[in-house]
Amino acid sequence: MANLWFLVVVFTGIDAGGMQDVYVFDSPNFSTKNECVLSANDPVDQRIYMGKIISVYGFPRMVDKVLCVPEKKVNEIIKGEGLQV
Repeated sequence: MANLWFLVVVFTGIDAGGMQDVYVFDSPNFSTKNECVLSANDPVDQRIYMGKIISVYGFPRMVDKVLCVPEKKVNEIIKGEGLQV
């Protein structure tokens, strides 16, 4: 089974529980980490990603970091097991 890679945005600031908010882009997904990194660094793609964040949250969010994360780790994030970086 091929391992997919996903773009994960970690926002600045800490919530009341001491955690940082993250957003996982389920689309697009990538077949290699390198494809993900290239997209994360592409100015055109960055505008698309920020547009999605604005459409979801209703305003732009301050980004702390952008990560390319393998599918297994994304599943852990979704299950609430956290993101250790």
